[in-house]
Amino acid sequence: MNQSKPDPVPAYLLWVKDAPLFIDELNLGRFYDAALRPAFDEKAPVKLKLTEAMKEDIKNKYGAKGSAGLANWLSFIASSSVEVAAEHEKAKSRSEGSETEIVLQPIGTPHRQLEQLTIFYLLERPSQLLVGGPDDVLMWHQHSLGLSVPRPLVFIDLPKRSKIIPMAAEFVNGKVVTLFDKLLAGNGERPPKYNRDHKDEYWKWFDRNFDPDTALTALEEAATENGRIEWVDFRVPIGEIPNTLHLHIEVAGKYSTGTFGYRLIRRGEGHGLRIVGSLRDGPDVNVLALYEK
Repeated sequence: MNQSKPDPVPAYLLWVKDAPLFIDELNLGRFYDAALRPAFDEKAPVKLKLTEAMKEDIKNKYGAKGSAGLANWLSFIASSSVEVAAEHEKAKSRSEGSETEIVLQPIGTPHRQLEQLTIFYLLERPSQLLVGGPDDVLMWHQHSLGLSVPRPLVFIDLPKRSKIIPMAAEFVNGKVVTLFDKLLAGNGERPPKYNRDHKDEYWKWFDRNFDPDTALTALEEAATENGRIEWVDFRVPIGEIPNTLHLHIEVAGKYSTGTFGYRLIRRGEGHGLRIVGSLRDGPDVNVLALYEK
């Protein structure tokens, strides 16, 4: 007897069911409000439709894996309830023949907001849900996708050996510290000064001389002097140098330096990194969540 197989789940969707290394509660909440909150009633639910044709489009566009099934995955997220401000708020799914209705109730926890935001972009703004690796990031930049409004939601898979270079950070004491100028080469050579007319050589120098231990030490020493991080910027060389991906992470003093030192710089180089964020021109990404591999 033949049994129909469940609609497969795109691999990147599974990221949001992992515990994040970092999640930006403040900016994620703002993004969530801008995208999902109805204009005249912020407590009203958002109702989405998932048709068979949409399932096929998702499968063809993103690729898929897993056995839980796309509809089941959406149902699993949507049916999870949490307590917020002493009120039980949840989202639910209801099958209607070949069409599934997804009802997203307003919710206040960042992990659930990211899950609902992913569902919303997947079903309502599929052209602005961008998934890929370093080469795809360059293509998005070449096509000026970061200039669109609302901002694209991006899932970026950085491979192992990625060079996550700390550039600058602000700390809880209000001091902004540059870090790139402390990343000496193995022979003691200092980084060159930035020159827009010679930026190829500038970024090639950092790519050629990157050492995760040196980068980790620069960030840790700055934090020892100034306290926890408020925000931190990184550059990641991608494609042919001088192409770099700029990562802006707003920490708000809520995470230890080790999160952005060893677990980001060191493990990112050794194992790779998964990034969820909003895309800007650059290519720049405002990081909403980070996941380890």
